[in-house]
Amino acid sequence: MFMSNIPRRKIYETMLEFEDGLIEMQILIYSHENFEKFGEKFVLTYSNIKEAYFKILALFIMFLENRKYPLGKEMEIDLNKILEDKNSILKLISKNKKLPKEFFEICNEVEKNFVNISKIKNMDEGKKVFKKLDEFNNIIPEILTIRRDEI
Repeated sequence: MFMSNIPRRKIYETMLEFEDGLIEMQILIYSHENFEKFGEKFVLTYSNIKEAYFKILALFIMFLENRKYPLGKEMEIDLNKILEDKNSILKLISKNKKLPKEFFEICNEVEKNFVNISKIKNMDEGKKVFKKLDEFNNIIPEILTIRRDEI
């Protein structure tokens, strides 16, 4: 028996990890006091957000290609292969021309922020990064509600 729903389920699980990071980020950028108090501790959370982002996209590739796995272990091996080359993940997804243009615009902005901002140094930078991450967080569930044969 092959389970085709593993990537979709794993996307939702990883979205929860991603959202945990966004909650911490929202607390950080809520006020200058919070930023001063928690800014240095946020470095690890920002790194976790990046990892979750790329994992979501890698799982999304597996979902779009309707890959099937008899065991979760085999899915993890495939996932790790995709994650080895993070630069090609968005290129692989962009082969699907039926996805909304807005999705690619958001992903390009998020990745540009990841490249240009390795550590959030001030609240304005944090708000800019948070805005795009939040947009990404909102569009993924919308796309996952579309039937697979329509994307």
